[in-house]
Amino acid sequence: MKHLSKFSFFLLSILSMTVFVSCDDDDDTTTPPVNTTPKMTAQEFVTQAAASDTLEILSGMMTDTLAMHAQVKSFGDMLVIDHTKSSMQLKNIALAKKLTKPKTIPAEKQAIITRLASKRQHPFDVDFAQVQVEAHTQAVALFERANNEVQDDSIKAFTTRMLPVLRMHLQHAQTLKTTVGQ
Repeated sequence: MKHLSKFSFFLLSILSMTVFVSCDDDDDTTTPPVNTTPKMTAQEFVTQAAASDTLEILSGMMTDTLAMHAQVKSFGDMLVIDHTKSSMQLKNIALAKKLTKPKTIPAEKQAIITRLASKRQHPFDVDFAQVQVEAHTQAVALFERANNEVQDDSIKAFTTRMLPVLRMHLQHAQTLKTTVGQ
């Protein structure tokens, strides 16, 4: 019996040590999780930024004939001017880097243009303002991501130049949405 109790004690000691060692919560030796999202390429940025510019230019041009509120027309004019400049700068970057700038607008953005074209006056203004909030939220995110991920100095300079303009457009669109939504 004495022999059995020594053996039980010995087994209990080993088991306790095993549990104690396995409960060690030392995270110093673990590696941090790896970000598996691939970095944005220069070509991806050019493609997406060109589509964004095209949507802004086309929708901005529509305000002259379809909008009711003077603020919507004014904002539309600003979008045409600013995004035409942006588009030309992007075209020059794409040419210099031998990247392809798409000649057509993606189907999902064309659907937005088609939807806007079917509206007039106040319904157009309300939808236009909502479209601008969404489009500029996406554009700001795109340009921020490109600024952080794309390894090209000319694209970084371009995104750095354009981000304040896009943020101002977003703020203007949010204000416009509140104004025309009333």
